[in-house]
Amino acid sequence: MTATNQVKRVNYIIILISITIQTILWLKGGIWYGGDQNFIIFPGSSNQEYINAIVFGISNYPFLAGPTIATSFFWFWGLVSIFNMIPFIYSEYMFIILLFFVGSIYIYKLISEIILSKLSGYEQLFISLLISIVYMSNWGIYFADSQGSGITFLTIPFIYSLLSPSIYYIIKSFYENNYIDKLRYYGILMLLFMMLGSTSNIYNFDEIIGILIIISLGYLIIYRNKKNILNFLSILAIFFISNLYWIFSVIPIVNSTLSNTEFLKISYQYFIGNARPFSYVFFGFYNYTNSWIINLIASMILISISFLLINRNTHLIFWDIIYFLVSTLYSGIDSPFGNFYEYLFLHVPYFVEFRALVIAFGWLQGFIFSIITSISVFYAYRLLISNKKIMIRKNISSIIVSSVLLAIVVISLYPVMIGENYDSIHIPEYFIKTVNYINSQKGNFNVLALPETNLWIRTNWYYGNNLLVWFLNKPVFIGGSYDYANSELQSFYMLLNSYFYEFNSSHILVIYNLLYLLNIKYIILQGDAQGYNITQYLDSLNKYVKHGLLSLAENNSPYYVYRVNIDSSVILGSNSSMITSFNSSMLNKYNLSIILRPMPYIEINPSTYIVNNTDHYKYVIFLYSYNNLWKTMPLTIHKNFSFTNLFITKYNNIKIINYTYYSIIMQYTLMIIIIMIATILIFGKNILKIHRFIKKR
Repeated sequence: MTATNQVKRVNYIIILISITIQTILWLKGGIWYGGDQNFIIFPGSSNQEYINAIVFGISNYPFLAGPTIATSFFWFWGLVSIFNMIPFIYSEYMFIILLFFVGSIYIYKLISEIILSKLSGYEQLFISLLISIVYMSNWGIYFADSQGSGITFLTIPFIYSLLSPSIYYIIKSFYENNYIDKLRYYGILMLLFMMLGSTSNIYNFDEIIGILIIISLGYLIIYRNKKNILNFLSILAIFFISNLYWIFSVIPIVNSTLSNTEFLKISYQYFIGNARPFSYVFFGFYNYTNSWIINLIASMILISISFLLINRNTHLIFWDIIYFLVSTLYSGIDSPFGNFYEYLFLHVPYFVEFRALVIAFGWLQGFIFSIITSISVFYAYRLLISNKKIMIRKNISSIIVSSVLLAIVVISLYPVMIGENYDSIHIPEYFIKTVNYINSQKGNFNVLALPETNLWIRTNWYYGNNLLVWFLNKPVFIGGSYDYANSELQSFYMLLNSYFYEFNSSHILVIYNLLYLLNIKYIILQGDAQGYNITQYLDSLNKYVKHGLLSLAENNSPYYVYRVNIDSSVILGSNSSMITSFNSSMLNKYNLSIILRPMPYIEINPSTYIVNNTDHYKYVIFLYSYNNLWKTMPLTIHKNFSFTNLFITKYNNIKIINYTYYSIIMQYTLMIIIIMIATILIFGKNILKIHRFIKKR
């Protein structure tokens, strides 16, 4: 092993140790979950929702939503699923450490190999420790400032970590003269862009495109020659090709959203409400009231150093300009170009993505800050140790100066480094017992959760999207605006929630019919939900137990599981023409279990069912939210029945298919082709060697 490789290995170990310590400080023995987080990594949680969405193109969140296009989440949810299958309570720690280790390593490589040069062994050690602290914590500042208590993990860390290697290989491609090596970089970029672009999806896609174009253009200017014009165009083409497999399936959804005037009004309110004074945002104080004075002073020193030493390095000039630009966008209409920014928001459709400025630019500002701070602090270090007035002995001076500079960095980031504003959650035993009980039950059925939690549920141990969605292997009806696939389902949940809250024997038929129609077999009362009269729910549910509608299956106080004493099915059949004119008033007049009968079927996968119509039913009800993407073979008449799908048929056997499933197969086929092209580019040199070897023989 060469001395250079040995130094690198030591520095990688330093980065890994630093990130591991910070992860432990952040999570405090628990796991992260809160807000709009769309996954959880914990033993006992289910991978069902992720796998259904990315493999079979079907979703049960919102409840029984049905066909969905989730190929863009393949990489992120795929990685989540892998770590979720590890039977280790701290598997989320491993997930976080992996993400930030990859990101930190490539920031280190970017700075030590490209931006700075001729570093001594001690300087490399100093840089590695500095980067591991600054890079990880600056992602943290974004969340600490925007969320306050609690955290929304979402997909940002995945994007944040992939951006480092993407930028590294973009820059490498500009000064690489060997065409074989350049092609290898293109292959690596193809894979990185595939993961980066798809995971950013419609939430951060514009920011990703913007930053990659700016960086490519900037380094075209820094390494300017005619050949690099082609390199610049190649990078843009590679990004487009890498995201072909998913992007066209998402554009119609985005355009549909952008045509919604109500969405645009709310987005504008977000945009205005999220604006902050430019001077605060520039110095990293988006939510300055949460910071200590000493942190603010230290942060101002770090930013000031990067601009005071701007003439020391061409790269630093470029990254300082990007930092200024992103800070301008981040502060919104309160920036120096606020009026122009507002004009773009109101007149350029895709600018609406920047409505939540924190989500759009907070993480990006932190990313750039980690680069300019690492560079400028290093130059400050060199400047100070070269000052003869403070020179003691070279080694001692190096240690003192680097320690002082690291102390300033740590002070500026200290509340974030120790996870002061982060709430990690500790999942109680009663929740796990409840989940394990439901997940152990056989059959295709649905679960009703009470009480309705609107957007997020607040308990004494977490606040965010209802965790039952990510733990149960069955569809769960949690209620709230995030959970309504259509207005009919909303009215059904409202009725059930209302009737289960206050017992009335005259409501039993309506409840019976709703539970039957929704194929609900279990009800979970979440007794730790704050702001609700749980005692009232308990009293009412127990009265329905006495009437034989329910039975108490599990008492994991404050969680209670009730079994519904009704047998329904995903697929129901009928010969009654009454159902073609079904409306909610019939819920109080007829017993639907007599009109609609369970039908035998075979589930090939969550998107394909074979129905055996042995009783020759004319009407087949398929209990997913109505969607014209559900098709049958042979073709039948497809209508809307209440919230769900009605097929009018004359056949003894029909196959119900989610058409999106076949679209996904085509998208994944294209993805595999792109991966194969990337692989050939990456290993082109090796392939040529093998070819020459075979030819010689």
